[in-house]
Amino acid sequence: MQVISKDSIITSLNKIAQNGTDDVEIADLIDVGNQDYMNYFENEVIENLIAKGGATCKFIEGAYGAGKTHLLNLIYKKALSKGMLVAFTTLDSAVSLTDWKLVVEYILENVEYRHEGRTYKSLPEILAFAGERLVDDRQKEILKSAKLPSASFKNAILLALNKKNLNNEAWEVVKEYLVGRKVNVQTFKSMGINNVRVSLSKSNAENILKTVLSSLHILGFKGVVLLFDENERTLSGFGERISRRNQLAANLMRRLIDGCSSGALEGVLIVFSVLPDFISQVANRYEALAQRLQIIKGENKSIGWRIPFQKVDSVNTLRDNPQSFMVSMVEAYLRLAKNFGILNDDFKKEVINSCIMVLRRNVGSGYKRELAKTIATMILERMR
Repeated sequence: MQVISKDSIITSLNKIAQNGTDDVEIADLIDVGNQDYMNYFENEVIENLIAKGGATCKFIEGAYGAGKTHLLNLIYKKALSKGMLVAFTTLDSAVSLTDWKLVVEYILENVEYRHEGRTYKSLPEILAFAGERLVDDRQKEILKSAKLPSASFKNAILLALNKKNLNNEAWEVVKEYLVGRKVNVQTFKSMGINNVRVSLSKSNAENILKTVLSSLHILGFKGVVLLFDENERTLSGFGERISRRNQLAANLMRRLIDGCSSGALEGVLIVFSVLPDFISQVANRYEALAQRLQIIKGENKSIGWRIPFQKVDSVNTLRDNPQSFMVSMVEAYLRLAKNFGILNDDFKKEVINSCIMVLRRNVGSGYKRELAKTIATMILERMR
C-alpha cells in the first residue's frame, strides 16, 4: 500500500466529510469497484495510445454524487505517476467552456508534472525544469523549426527552456506571458525580446493551447492529460433550441474530438465528466457532437469501454449491488485509518449501520457521495 502520512489522511478525510469529494492523493486508496476499468485505462489508453503519440477524447456521465470526480482523480493520479502533465479544470460559473480564454489560462497556470517525487506546477515552471534536466539541444532545435499555430507562444516556450539565459526581470515577464497574462509588446522589446508579441485572448486561445500541446509532444513528454469536471449545470439547459452559450461549448468539444481523431493533437488525453442532462440533450439537439460521441438515441446500455461516451456506473464492477459497494467502501476507509488505533468490530458495525441508513434514504447512484461523507465524518469523530 502507498505510504501516506497521518496528517495527509486527516486533511483528506476533512475534505471528504465536508463535501464528499476525495483528494487526488488518496483516490486509489479508497477506490471501490473501478480497478478493472483503471487497468484497462492504464494499459490501453495511457500506455498504448497517449504515450505513443495518439490522442483521444472521453466523456463520463453521471448524476451528482455518482463518482465522476473520483474517477477523474484516479486518472489524474495515474497519469502523474506515468510522467504525464495533468491539468484538472472544474467547470462552473467562474470557468466554463463558453470562455475558452479563461479555461486555457487556468490550464497554463495549474498544469502539473511530477518527477522523482517532486511536483512542478504551471507551464513556465515545468518548462524551466525540463530545460535544465530533461530536454536536449536537438529537441529544442526541432521545436524551433516546427510550424505551430502560435509562433509567438512557441518562442516564449523556447525562452523558458533556456531560463538560464534570462535575467530575473525578463524571466518574471516570460512567466506572466506563459500563464496567459497580458504582456505589452513594448515590455518584451525593452528587454531585447523581439519575437514574442500577442498575448492570450479569446480569439487565439485555441491556437495557443494547440501550440502548447504540440510543443510538449515535440519535447518528449509522455503525454498531456486535460480533465474537465462539470459540477454545476453549466452545460445543460438546451430547451427547444440550442442556446448560443451551449453551442459554443458543444462546438469546442466537437473540435477537440476532431483534433484527436485527425492527428492535429498528439500525445493528448481529454476527459470530460458531465451531468446527465447535457448528453441526453446533445443527442437530440446537436447531431454533429452526438455522432462523434457515438450516442445511440434511446440506448442506455454500455457497448464497450472503447467508445468515447461512458456512464460512470457502467465502469464499476459493483454497480448492481449497492450493499456490497457500501461494505467495500467502509473496509477501504477503515484500512486507511487503521494507524489511528480506533478500529474494532463494534466501530465497524456502527459505521455499517449508519451507511445502511444512507442507502435507504438514497435512490439512484448519488448515494456514493453521502456514503463517503458519512464514513469520513464518523472516523474523524472517533479520532477526537
